Amino acid sequence: MAPPEQISSIVPDGATIRVVTDAGEFVTRSLVVTAGHGTNEVLSRLPGCGLRVPITKDRPSDAKYLVPPAGARARFTSGAMPVIAYLDAGIYCHPIVEGLVDAVKIGYYNPPDMPRSATTIDSIESFIEQCMPGLSDATARDVEDVDQCDYDLVADDDFVLGAIPGVANAFLGVGWRGTGYKFGPWVGRVLAELALQDGTVYDIARFDPARFDEGNATDESPVAEDPAAASV
Repeated sequence: MAPPEQISSIVPDGATIRVVTDAGEFVTRSLVVTAGHGTNEVLSRLPGCGLRVPITKDRPSDAKYLVPPAGARARFTSGAMPVIAYLDAGIYCHPIVEGLVDAVKIGYYNPPDMPRSATTIDSIESFIEQCMPGLSDATARDVEDVDQCDYDLVADDDFVLGAIPGVANAFLGVGWRGTGYKFGPWVGRVLAELALQDGTVYDIARFDPARFDEGNATDESPVAEDPAAASV
């Protein structure tokens, strides 16, 4: 895998924005920043941008692949088993997907906003015992490859999605907390509408990045003037 390109500067230039990287210079009408943990570093390259998002890193305290006995495997494939996000217990669970890892993946993390007394599940083992006893005889191994997860947690535990204050035609998306992949198609559509139409048909006021830019917060969100055109 090639290393990511390093950004040296982002320069608004009239109706365009120039992004200068070690791989060359890119010119665009609109800029979309989806840099995860590197968001604030990218924002610092934007002249006139005082926005800094209060992001912290988190990751599961434990993650395992579990290979069920051959006779039970069909019950744990994507055709029979859904993705599970047991958020108040800090558990996520992915079924076997043909052609990928031939195992169920279960991760456990400590939910930052949930009192631990709310559940008796405090590990992958206790989750299996209480909720998925069909995996009690599965062969388990630690997740040690690139399939490990990490999260970009935002201070108020909400998405940061919308216009970057102080910079024309620049938009931001960050703060998915590990479950944001479920919203990926919608987030992509919103960012595309913002970049191409200067507005979106969706009400994204609660996600406004300006809430973290002191003195520039707003309760308004950009809404496309032509909803029919935006839905094409």
